[in-house]
This record gives sequence, structure tokens and C-alpha cells, in this order.
Amino acid sequence: MTTDISLRERFKRFLLDADYDEACRVGGWALSSEPPAGSLLFQTIAWGDYQWFIPTYVYTALRAYPESYVRIIYRENLASGVRAALALVRNGMSDHFEIIENAWPHAPFYQGTRWLLGGAWWRGYDFGHIGDVDLLIYPERPTLLETERLRAEQLGKPFSNNTQLPQFKKMAGYSHFVICGPYFAALRPIQEAFIDDPQRLLLRDCDPGLAVHRDACGGEYQLCLPQAMGNDEYLLFHLVDEALGAAPILTPQPPWALPHGIHLGALRYRQPWWRLVGGARPPDELDQAEKILREPLYRKVTACLDDWFWDAQEQLIADVVLHRQRR
Repeated sequence: MTTDISLRERFKRFLLDADYDEACRVGGWALSSEPPAGSLLFQTIAWGDYQWFIPTYVYTALRAYPESYVRIIYRENLASGVRAALALVRNGMSDHFEIIENAWPHAPFYQGTRWLLGGAWWRGYDFGHIGDVDLLIYPERPTLLETERLRAEQLGKPFSNNTQLPQFKKMAGYSHFVICGPYFAALRPIQEAFIDDPQRLLLRDCDPGLAVHRDACGGEYQLCLPQAMGNDEYLLFHLVDEALGAAPILTPQPPWALPHGIHLGALRYRQPWWRLVGGARPPDELDQAEKILREPLYRKVTACLDDWFWDAQEQLIADVVLHRQRR
């Protein structure tokens, strides 16, 4: 019992206080401890095959917004191809990123864990973006930061997001913007309470599809989010709702609720391009996507990755060209 409590406390310190071994930084790369005022940090968590998207996420985020910063926390050790791709990004584009690997080897964690990262992970940054690592981010005018700051002001909240699927009480997981200081100050006690007792959330008015998994996670339940909580949009809603009051339900989704990029996740399932996007999209998105995919450095970066990623990317280019011809 003592071991379980100790491990849970270590998990809490890892998440809330950014307590990790600095030797886990890939290449010894470290973000500036004193970024410029007004800086934006893109930060999220990845595991398993999501590692293949880490280099393209870093590349496109810093290509779109060179003044911003990126940190990815990866559960396992990175493949050599991912390391090589990241080195190309660092040497050929920007050093505004760090990758932490083998971050929490004691037990699995899943998508929802990103919402439990405490303010210590954002120290020094005024603004944060938490989203999916399999986004291909492109520049926008007005910028992501300008758009989301305006929306947060309009919502009267230290975050910008949209409540989705009101019957299930979810918020968008692909793009969650925060004003770091007030947001994490409000969220800290709610995050801590959930880490101490994840069942407190599942016992509320939750998606029935989650509740049936309550007893399926064994001893890991108190140490991490069970796999059922991969439904992290539900978790995000309840954390934010308890701390700050959730964003209003807006139907249909307004233009600002778009993910600021193309969601590449479906490439893993060999889906065609139009299945990756859906809904109303920015009129120049096709041009933006093809321009990125054809850039020499981007192609060098992705050539380091797994064969399936390269093959899917080539199909994506063909799909984009075909879709443009049909416009």
C-alpha cells in the first residue's frame, strides 16, 4: 500500500509540478527559462505510434509561428528515425522546442493526461495551446494567438474553446487555448483532486460509455487515467467547468472553433484527405497544405520517419491536388 501511495504522489508531482529527470530531454535540448513576454507555448503529450507525428507537429508549428515555442512529452523512448527528423528541424529551422522522452515509465497514460499538466509546465509563458500532436499547423491571418485571445476576451474566460456535443458535455480536444496564469491557478485544485480520485469524475453525469469501464483498469486506476478516459474531451469539459465554468454551447461551430490545421490522425488508417478535415474550412487550406508537404526540408524530415508515414503523405499530396481540381 505504501508503494502505491508513493507512486501516486510521484505521478502527481510529475504532472502538476513538472518534476521529471532532465536527462529525459532528447539531445539535451531545453527551452529558454526566460522566454520573451507574451510568448506562446504549444505543448502536449504523446505515446506509441503518435511519435511519428512529433517532428511534423514541431516543424509546422514553428514554421507557422517562428516566435512561439513547442514542448512534447513522450511516454516511451523515441525511435531513431524520429530523433533524426527532429535534429533536421533543429538544424534547419528552429531551436524553439524540446522533447521529453521516457517521461513516465511507471504506468501508461493516455490522451486525457494532457489536461492534468499543471502550471509548472508553462512557467514563463503567457499563453498556451494544448492540442493533438497529429495536427499539421499552418499560418493564419489573423494569427492563432490573435484569434484565440479575442475569443477568450469575448467569452470572459482565461481560455478559448467551444463546448461540443452538449448531451455528452465535451470540449474540443484538438485545440485548447489558455491564458496561463489565471487558467492554471484556477485549475490546480481540480486537477489535484482528480489525480487523487479519478472516480469522482466518472460518478458524475458522465457519458455512460465511460462508466462501464470503471472497474476494468485494475491497480493502475489510482496511478493514471484508465484507457476509458481516452475520451479526454469529456474530462476537459468537467475540469474546466468545475474550475471556471465551461464555454457556452455554440451550434453550429463558429469559424474560430476550427483546429488551426489539418488533423493528420486519419493517415494512420489510410483515410483520404477529405476524411481528415470535414466541415467548413479556410479557403486557402488546400494551398497551405500542399505548400508545406512539398517543401524540401519538410520532405527530408518526413523521409526519416516510418515507411507508412511517407506513403500516406504521398497519397495526401495526390488527394489535395485532386480536391483542388474539383473545386
